[in-house]
Amino acid sequence: MEPYENTLGQKTLLSLKLTVLWILTIILSLGLLIGPATAALYKLMFHAWHTHELPSRTITQYKLSVKLTLKDGVIFSIIYAALIALLVYLYFQAATTAQFVFIYFFGFEILLLSLYTFPIISIFKMPSMKAQFKAVFMIGNLHAFTSITLIAMLAVLFTLSVLYTPVILILLLPAYMLMSSYLYYKVLVFYVQEDA
Repeated sequence: MEPYENTLGQKTLLSLKLTVLWILTIILSLGLLIGPATAALYKLMFHAWHTHELPSRTITQYKLSVKLTLKDGVIFSIIYAALIALLVYLYFQAATTAQFVFIYFFGFEILLLSLYTFPIISIFKMPSMKAQFKAVFMIGNLHAFTSITLIAMLAVLFTLSVLYTPVILILLLPAYMLMSSYLYYKVLVFYVQEDA
């Protein structure tokens, strides 16, 4: 990492570079590395928000971050894919209002956990996946306002891309990554200080 003045404009450019790397990683891996790629993106963005340093070799540090979170990132991706498949199955099997309410609550919780998992596994070293899952569950639910804000931002992004054109998704994705990384930073920085 190379120290220099870390402005919002530089963070925006970093977000753009990392988003392009993130998209390429997902496409080239046929979606298999979505978890590690997301973790790497947020690790480098967290570092940019937390310090006065930006990566001097973004691609090299991104690839290293993907490698470091490869196992946990892939396992969590598979777990969430299985939970989403279960959720879709339950949705088509539901017959009562109570079942639909349960499915919506379960879906919200899965979305909440999936949003926090990859930033957390990229920043914190924990002894087991169980400890990671507990931390994700606690932090995601404890910071409800930030969680709802993240979900609302994601909903707006996808709604705009469906209503207008998928190109909007590509154009606005770096802005989403920048804003969401800042929100994650504001939540997770307190745990980093406690950890130190």
